[in-house]
Amino acid sequence: LCSMDILIEGVPLKAKIWDTAGSEKYMALNRNFYRGALGAMIIFDLTREIGKENIEKWIKELREETKEDTCIILVGNKVDLNINPETTYFLREYAEDHSLRYFETSAKKGTGVDEAFEALFVDVKKKHIDTRGHIDNSSYSFKLSITQVDSGKSFPNCQC
Repeated sequence: LCSMDILIEGVPLKAKIWDTAGSEKYMALNRNFYRGALGAMIIFDLTREIGKENIEKWIKELREETKEDTCIILVGNKVDLNINPETTYFLREYAEDHSLRYFETSAKKGTGVDEAFEALFVDVKKKHIDTRGHIDNSSYSFKLSITQVDSGKSFPNCQC
């Protein structure tokens, strides 16, 4: 768990970020982290091949434990390495076809990481938070769920 105080479009908020790491051995616990999340980042390794069923499995799991209007973005990570061009193309097309945002990052170098988080925070604020910073008239904090598919590693730029 990582908590961050952030200022989004002039509204101070506290984001609670859960990194589920995407490892198969923790799959049973993931649903607990998803519950109540207003935003989610699904992170894929761009050096590997990714199929439609893989993306849809993660989105389906998220949708089962969150509200229909939970903000989801797809992130292709490891852009600094020898990436699989088919994976990049596929993720871009999938995101466009399903009205999802897509970002490419290098967690190792920090490239694109801030932009991806900021985009998700702005989307969550626009969709779920009023001008006073209240979510559903109840609080000043929100929860995000971050899942790295098949990596088993934490998101290194989270400064917790």
